[in-house]
Amino acid sequence: MANMTKILTIARYQLLRTVRSRRTIWLQVFMPILLIFILGSALSETFENKDRDIASVTAGVVNSDAGAAAIFMNSESSTDRLTFQAYNIREELTEALEDRDIDYGVVVPEGFTTKVAAGQPSEWELYPGFDEVNSMVAESYIESMLNRMNFAQSTAMTIGAGTADMATIGDPSMNYVESVRPDLSGKDYSAIEYYAAVMLVMFVLYAGMSTGLAFAAEKEEYTLDRLYTAPVRPIHLIAGKMLGSGVVALGQSAVIMLCTRLFYGVDWGDRYLLLLLASLLTVIASISLGVIVAAFAKNGKTIQIVFTLIIMSMTFISGGFNPRLSDNIERIGEYTLSYWASRSFVQLILDSPLSTIFQHLSWLGMIAFLLFAGSVLLGRKAVSHE
Repeated sequence: MANMTKILTIARYQLLRTVRSRRTIWLQVFMPILLIFILGSALSETFENKDRDIASVTAGVVNSDAGAAAIFMNSESSTDRLTFQAYNIREELTEALEDRDIDYGVVVPEGFTTKVAAGQPSEWELYPGFDEVNSMVAESYIESMLNRMNFAQSTAMTIGAGTADMATIGDPSMNYVESVRPDLSGKDYSAIEYYAAVMLVMFVLYAGMSTGLAFAAEKEEYTLDRLYTAPVRPIHLIAGKMLGSGVVALGQSAVIMLCTRLFYGVDWGDRYLLLLLASLLTVIASISLGVIVAAFAKNGKTIQIVFTLIIMSMTFISGGFNPRLSDNIERIGEYTLSYWASRSFVQLILDSPLSTIFQHLSWLGMIAFLLFAGSVLLGRKAVSHE
């Protein structure tokens, strides 16, 4: 009971010190709300799927196979969207792509029709152009042709047909592209909602930095020795500082969620216990990371520099500033705390199935547990006299 009183007393003073700092309140509450508005407004078009009028797309074709001509003849009904232009050699085609005379390129090899009819492997060479949207339009038609040819080839291999009806392959009237959401919830999130989740996580991580700075301040202000003259053990100091900072961070999360719901209309969902769990795990991971950094950093400035680098790096590679990153960076981002924390909140916003939410929370919980275990092992070093 006496030990718990000591811990609660230290936590109370840590909480009061944080709340009384106007700079801390500005950075941890008003700054994230402001950034959510700025990023959500500036990048809203990135998250919106709007109809767009697309001019006719021109695809250059080097056709070395006479039998494949029927494929492109069949595509004449799509002249309002896709037009084919013939070239004699590959070099002419690539030069036209570089000069932007055409939007896409296709090279059909010699003997292609014969190989498909016989069930033998063959392939086209596809050359995307500079305009991503025009390339997608061309691919939606051309890949539909390839899909139908794959079917014809599979039929030839299965039933031993000697010929394939190539005249029916290039029908562009079919809809071959369907867009589905992987979360299976039927909902989508706006830019404001996405950045609300990302900024919430990022600034909760800064609460962890304040924990590390609290340990550094005790050393730099020579109050650590005074504390140890009282009947206070290092474990009491560690637990009290972490508890006080954790309460502040949880309050910070609640204020950000409430303000974004009231002012920006962010729908955090109605699974309040899971929201609390996601917030609690993020706070535990953040506070634990603060203890670990404080164990190795010599002073407060070092803690600020190291923590800022960690937070900004994790936020960037987890898609916090730009959700459309390369595949390689996305794979690296999946190993970060920021990724699983922000995606947990996003899944709750999407009202995803419980299995999906628990999968994200499980990874977040595992990271939080490992960081907490590290803080327990290194905590004594963070409050040492050295």
